[in-house]
Amino acid sequence: MSPPLPPPLPPPARPRPDDYAKTEKERRKLIFQKTNLVLSSAHPSPFAAMKGFFGNGHFNQANTWLEGKYGPKGGVDWASLGAQA
Repeated sequence: MSPPLPPPLPPPARPRPDDYAKTEKERRKLIFQKTNLVLSSAHPSPFAAMKGFFGNGHFNQANTWLEGKYGPKGGVDWASLGAQA
């Protein structure tokens, strides 16, 4: 005769918005930041647009980092992306 089965697990709790932020902060610690650029900003929703998403300087920061890593031509011409040839 086999032993009785354990009781079922409770359903997982729904994640709260602050859980996502905490998870992001924990994941950021796992990334080796000497060789990778990690940019953080507010969520790009209409509600958070004026809380730091617009004007966060990520394109400039990315280009500065790329040029430091790959030289003066390592940056990206962001204006040319998506242009019709």
